Amino acid sequence: MNMECESWLENLSMKDLPTEDIKIMADFYGIDFALKLMLDMPGINITIPGNGIKKIRNNYICRNYDGTRKSRLALALECKVTENYIKKLIWKNKQKENDNQVIA
Repeated sequence: MNMECESWLENLSMKDLPTEDIKIMADFYGIDFALKLMLDMPGINITIPGNGIKKIRNNYICRNYDGTRKSRLALALECKVTENYIKKLIWKNKQKENDNQVIA
C-alpha cells in the first residue's frame, strides 16, 4: 500500500490517529513518520527502554577504555561522565565477567 496514493490520508489530523502512542510519535516526528510506521510495521509492538541511551553509552565506554588514565579522561569528557563513574563502570563490568566465568 503506497501512502502517497491514498488521497484520504492527505487531510489526516492528530485526532484521527488510532492510539496515544502513535499520537506521541506523530507529535515528535510528524504524522508522515507515524503513518509510515503503521504502514511498514503493522502489528509490531515496540518498547523504548528508559535507560537505552545509558546502556549504549556504557557499552561504548567499556569497548573504548584501554586501561590508561588518558583514555579514562578522554571518555569522561566525550561521554559527559566523571572519571570515577568510568572506574566504577569498568570494575562492575569486570565483576560480571568474573561471575560469568565461574558459572561457565
